[in-house]
Amino acid sequence: MGSFLTNTQSVTNKPWIGYAPEFESICNACNGIIRRLEIIIISPREFFHLSCFSYKSNNVLQISDFDIYLNNWDLQLLENYLFPRNLGNLPIKRPHDIDYDIKKKFTSGVFRLKRAWIEIFKFLHPTDEVLKLAIISKAIYDSANSEELWYHFYLVEYGNTKLTKSSWIKKYQETWKRTCFGCKTLKTIKSELIWCKYIKKPLCLNCIKFNSDFKRILVSEIEEKYFVNPRIIDFNFWVSDDGLRFTYHYELAKGITKWRQNNKENLLQKFKDINYFADLKELVDSLNLTNMTNIVRYPSRLKSNRFIPIIPNIYFYIRNQDETLTSIENYMKLI
Repeated sequence: MGSFLTNTQSVTNKPWIGYAPEFESICNACNGIIRRLEIIIISPREFFHLSCFSYKSNNVLQISDFDIYLNNWDLQLLENYLFPRNLGNLPIKRPHDIDYDIKKKFTSGVFRLKRAWIEIFKFLHPTDEVLKLAIISKAIYDSANSEELWYHFYLVEYGNTKLTKSSWIKKYQETWKRTCFGCKTLKTIKSELIWCKYIKKPLCLNCIKFNSDFKRILVSEIEEKYFVNPRIIDFNFWVSDDGLRFTYHYELAKGITKWRQNNKENLLQKFKDINYFADLKELVDSLNLTNMTNIVRYPSRLKSNRFIPIIPNIYFYIRNQDETLTSIENYMKLI
């Protein structure tokens, strides 16, 4: 095994590929543990897993872009991974300290695609969206299970990343299972949490008893409390053990707001070609979709008063489709 390069500056100012030190070290990209004598990429004062290293260049990475400090056997394996010519010469079992994804990380197409997916996934919800998308393909699966991605999720959700963990996705899952979905409180005692089979998330006893977001609302109560007919909204209700259809208040509020947002977009799409469309859009955007009662709330500040006479018609269409787009169009002709 070749020796570890201890100096912190390459002669040619290139990053180099060599062996990790015999003491425990941390990858600067994903904060994961680097194994003793693992083959890694070393940049001045920084260590990277082979799969975590990114290079600011539009060109495909080549062997010549690095200074290599490996023994002849490992160097030959590395070259075969990067530029496979005769894969029949490779051993059936790859050495433990060779990264399985070397070839993928150093070819432009897959490497850049994975980088793109990781950056996209950072804007999505980790458990509700990213893990579901991971089943689409192997390339997306690799991106969705990236240590860098789950290190980011852990940092955003829980803040404390000083813990040394070799797998951030496992650490995230462990912490998520011990954190109440309602109040976001980390519970040290397992019995303080109850798994909700409806939302498929853990809730603490306090949220189940006192948090209004997780109070049940029956289908028969929705129209009275939210002023919308449950039969016309696109929403999946749960069925309790006693056969009653219900949901939680916070789930219903999200569903109704989304439905009203669609009504709003349909209205704007219908009248996108009319004169004074900007005035209409300003009016519609000013409406509070989450709190629409029987009382029409007139916007306090509008640049134009042109559509004020038909505000109730617009309001009730968006709220629960009591008005139709055709009737609103007829009213507009009178303005």
